[in-house]
Amino acid sequence: MSQIRDNIISFLLAGHETSSSFLAFAAYLLANDEELQSKVYRELTSSQFTDAESPTLLRTLREALLMYPPATMGGRVALRVNILVSFF
Repeated sequence: MSQIRDNIISFLLAGHETSSSFLAFAAYLLANDEELQSKVYRELTSSQFTDAESPTLLRTLREALLMYPPATMGGRVALRVNILVSFF
């Protein structure tokens, strides 16, 4: 039962960690490019696009996910051999 609890806590923390990491790197990309900031600002303040439809903002968010993927692979190692079903 404690292993299930530990896994649930890991999943909850990993979800929080990935979201905050993604937003931090998206902000980083915007902060380092004044031209990009201006373009996103113009799109968001115009009546043409909403924040969910801004093409430049969406491309920036996708680029942040490609350049800085928030989820990393975490390996697990078996402590002992455990065969659940033997087919031989």
